[in-house]
Amino acid sequence: MQDIKFIQKNEQGLDEVRISEVTGIEAPFYTPEVSGPEGLQSLLFARDALESHSPVMVAGHRWQDIRSKPRFKQVREDIRELVTEHPFFYYEPVELFRYTRPQNLVTYAFRGDQARSRDFYSELRDGNYKDAIEKLPRFFQPFIEAQMKALLKSKDLAVPMKYQSQNSGKVHEAWRDKRADSGFTEYFETLAQDAGNAPNTALIPPVPPVMKSTGKDVISRTLGLNSYMRQLAETKWNEPSSGSVTVYLHFYIDQGVFEPSDNGNAQRIKQAIKSEIQSASYAGVALTISNLGRVWNKGNEKALESFVTEVVNLARQEHLPVILPRSGYYGMYLTDHGVQTFSSLMNGNLEYNRRGGGIDERSKYGTIPIYGAAREVNAEELDQVLARNGGELHDISGIPSSPPTYNHSAGSYKAKYGKAIQFRTRFGKARRMVHIKEAQELRDGLRRGTARPAQRYFERSDHPDLS
Repeated sequence: MQDIKFIQKNEQGLDEVRISEVTGIEAPFYTPEVSGPEGLQSLLFARDALESHSPVMVAGHRWQDIRSKPRFKQVREDIRELVTEHPFFYYEPVELFRYTRPQNLVTYAFRGDQARSRDFYSELRDGNYKDAIEKLPRFFQPFIEAQMKALLKSKDLAVPMKYQSQNSGKVHEAWRDKRADSGFTEYFETLAQDAGNAPNTALIPPVPPVMKSTGKDVISRTLGLNSYMRQLAETKWNEPSSGSVTVYLHFYIDQGVFEPSDNGNAQRIKQAIKSEIQSASYAGVALTISNLGRVWNKGNEKALESFVTEVVNLARQEHLPVILPRSGYYGMYLTDHGVQTFSSLMNGNLEYNRRGGGIDERSKYGTIPIYGAAREVNAEELDQVLARNGGELHDISGIPSSPPTYNHSAGSYKAKYGKAIQFRTRFGKARRMVHIKEAQELRDGLRRGTARPAQRYFERSDHPDLS
């Protein structure tokens, strides 16, 4: 793989990205991320909005479970075609190994297996905490154990003394646990094995967060995890019976790294990226930057832009693309600085919602991106937009322009929009694909010679930070 160029310019001056064996993907482009069955259902509904060879991002460890759900029994062929016709990024949700998301992580660890989850929770209810933890795959054990206080409270279970003092901000320290150090090999091998069942897959492994307060050991651990995943990908690449599997060098960076008071970690990350991609074979560089909005709120966007530009330049020397998972509109803005793709979950979020507890009726309908305005509206605000525009949003090919049900004069959200799940899968999440059209417009601007087309787009928008 050392001789493969994963990015190069075409005759029109656009970057063309290669993902495994799929070539000619013009950048910048948008990558939708599927984190659960509902996201896949929405993506299949809006599949016509996908461009030829548009990449799709999925939760790698749960992808087998998601695509095998009974609800997809009648559309197995559609899923097969999706996997065959589009390259996939297997992306592991890094926030599950940093923040307090115990119920999410239990589901993820057991790959959606409800029977195994029931056994785990049964042990907890019986007070068999050690037995419960040991039911988990080894890598996940310390991360769940670090969240036992929150997990037990979420299930209305008594919290024993040994968990009373747990600090919810210390989950990321589980990366130093010997179970994580030894258990990641089985976890990664599971990812590589499943990725090899698809024709074209790029793996993006989970890594610990690099924060302004962390030391060099975190960067070293990040490189070690990436290197092991890379070796697995190379093995799969060389297996005749396996699909084409590659791996991206992945760094998970806290927004605080871009503050003036940073301890030099931004420079260390750049140096680590430079050294690694010059000495080893990767298919690209993935940067997950947490809490991106805070970079702008704190006035540190210039430091971020400079960092991204330098990483892009380093990667381009090795013919590698740079992608920004979980970046949304901020990632779209940073395409002006050379990033090849931006992405978000199908609900528009930049990380998993915390499970547990009810949500109000309006929140069940999620948010919808408004094309041109570059902003998200909730169900109440959407009603105002639809009322002003004859009950429809912008007509974009392959995407529904109006909800399945809409009655402006109705009082409740259910009476106005119908059932929340039908609204989300057949309209709200399907409208996420407007980002594909936005990316097309950025490419059109580059073809015309427009300088910074993303900035021009946001100048006309209502985005709170980027307009």
